[in-house]
Amino acid sequence: MTDSEYMKTLWTVDKIRMRVDYETSDEESFRMFNGDGKDIYNHKSINLILSFQDIQICYAKELNIVTEILNTEDIDDFMKLLDIHEIELNTIKQSDMNHPVDIFNLYKRLSIFWKEAQQILKNENLRRLLDNFLEAFHQDWKFYGRMSAVGLLNIQMYHDLDPRDIINGVIKYGDKIYKSKSKLTLDDVKLIANAAKQDNKLDVYVRWLRSVPGLHNEYQIAAEEHDLALANWEETLVNGVRTLTYPINGNASEAAKGFRNIFEQQMNNVCRNPEILHTCKYYFQFQNIQNLCKEPGHSSAPRPENICLNINYLDPYLKLGPFRLEHLNTEPVVEVFHNIIYEDEIQWIKDMSLEYMATAYLIGSREEVEDPGNLRAKQAYFATTGQWKMLSNRLELATTLKIHNPNYRYDSENFQVVNFGMGGITEIHLDEAELPHSSAFHTGGGFFATNILYLSNNIAGGKTLFPDAGIGVYPEAGAMLFFSSKEYHLKISKE
Repeated sequence: MTDSEYMKTLWTVDKIRMRVDYETSDEESFRMFNGDGKDIYNHKSINLILSFQDIQICYAKELNIVTEILNTEDIDDFMKLLDIHEIELNTIKQSDMNHPVDIFNLYKRLSIFWKEAQQILKNENLRRLLDNFLEAFHQDWKFYGRMSAVGLLNIQMYHDLDPRDIINGVIKYGDKIYKSKSKLTLDDVKLIANAAKQDNKLDVYVRWLRSVPGLHNEYQIAAEEHDLALANWEETLVNGVRTLTYPINGNASEAAKGFRNIFEQQMNNVCRNPEILHTCKYYFQFQNIQNLCKEPGHSSAPRPENICLNINYLDPYLKLGPFRLEHLNTEPVVEVFHNIIYEDEIQWIKDMSLEYMATAYLIGSREEVEDPGNLRAKQAYFATTGQWKMLSNRLELATTLKIHNPNYRYDSENFQVVNFGMGGITEIHLDEAELPHSSAFHTGGGFFATNILYLSNNIAGGKTLFPDAGIGVYPEAGAMLFFSSKEYHLKISKE
């Protein structure tokens, strides 16, 4: 072949074989990895409580400290400090650590009350006990306050709850009412309202302030800010600021009064563009999400094709123990495999993950300002070896997909264990657009499907939503949610 002929040849890539790395490591060498396979174990936040397991551990230690104090000479000073902070002793002792309002107040005690108690205790054993407690869990209220305020805000907003109920410790979900031992104060309400404002949610900002007569002046200021945002509608829409579609004050400007028409025009433009799906759903069609969140239990559209069946793929082994499949939707495909993992395996995953859990920023990144309002989860990544490999084999049997190939650097994402804590969310999104982004080719290609293994049940809320399909899947320990955002078109040619 001459040089000129060589230059005219067309080179194509038939196969890419990337270097073997942690996917063939021993289980003993498990570390925590981010999406690029880099070890981020050093980012672990030791003294930060986020997950419900953290909260339960922290609360148990708090109760132990209270019990110890009540049996010492420090009891009188302790009771006086409770009075100063307007905290009832029974509020601490009987709090429900599954209720977000009681959790919010646990964070506040941890940041403020127990720090002051540290200064008044005289008993050396008590001081040592409290010092260890604060060293393990304390964060400044500026941090915990912002984080827990956003958590309560998410719960109220996504489930369309009345802020007045939450302020009084009442959460209504379906036909059930959950009552906390503690309540929220005026300062708490202002903190939550300001968290909404900081996150450009002017609609819930005014709604929280309007719920408390004692914050009338703050509400009036918020109403003026809201109506001004309507008047400056171009800036408001560009910046993704959430507002009501009508002005609050009767003397609002004509531009504010005309915002409803502008809103509907923009809604039609935005919702026809698949590239900005999040903006459409979150800003213009949010009520659909709220309706799915408010419906209790495992829900799906009442369509004839939603069926349950045992599947075995004619495999002799699976005929003895078939998978229980619930088909929820065809386009996009949404399936639930029930009882795909078992109690001992769930506990193994939780135990294995515990020491590797670290904080996750689901909005923004570590390079940006570390806003605790964006700190919505604790997570760990694991490779597919050992016991994880056994789980991968079972998922491959269930889905008929090849999930793991030890000869390739990237074939599917690692197992990622996530605990969202109180009010944690992942905003509505597409795993991928119609065509993979160029960056995906560095990690094995585009997304095809997603599997979510549920490791626990939720008391209320906590669904995985598919707004266009009208489906909200409630977590069921041991079940696996399988879905894909890809579209499938069957073409039939007639001869």
